[in-house]
Amino acid sequence: HAHGGSDPFDRLLLEDEIAMEYSRAGGRAVVFKTWFTPSASRIALVRKSLRKWQDETGIKPVDIFGGVTLNYSVGGINPEAVKRCLGFPGFQYVWMPMVDSYHHRRLVYDDWSGAGLKLLDDRGKVLPEVTEVLRIAADRNLIVGSGHYPYSDTKALFEEAKRVGVKRMEIIHP
Repeated sequence: HAHGGSDPFDRLLLEDEIAMEYSRAGGRAVVFKTWFTPSASRIALVRKSLRKWQDETGIKPVDIFGGVTLNYSVGGINPEAVKRCLGFPGFQYVWMPMVDSYHHRRLVYDDWSGAGLKLLDDRGKVLPEVTEVLRIAADRNLIVGSGHYPYSDTKALFEEAKRVGVKRMEIIHP
């Protein structure tokens, strides 16, 4: 995956420019991941830009895909946010929380307050809203990314994902 300039960070290239670079290098596909808004919402615009660029250069562009990261900015573990993205072209990924996961906060900010999004309840069981997101992913054959979580959480997440029929999973930053 790649992070384009649509995230609020210092980035050198926007999504269309990254796709052009991947295309020049002979790449086949790239998925754009953003932390605060659904990257899937921009895929149609990037594809339009790439079609014009292809007409000008004759270079076949890479396939591009996007998704939604379930951080606080989209309501956290929010099945409705996933449902709202289903109509976007190129929508392929559902990433569990990254910067807003409790584990990320512990490791990056030394925040042991318990703040941040969790996938599991106090007994180690997957939360109902996580299971609902996983069912949507299974029904639409979406890829589920683990987010920024420790092994035990990721293991429980993927066991539940398999149980409800998710076929494609990716461990993010193991």
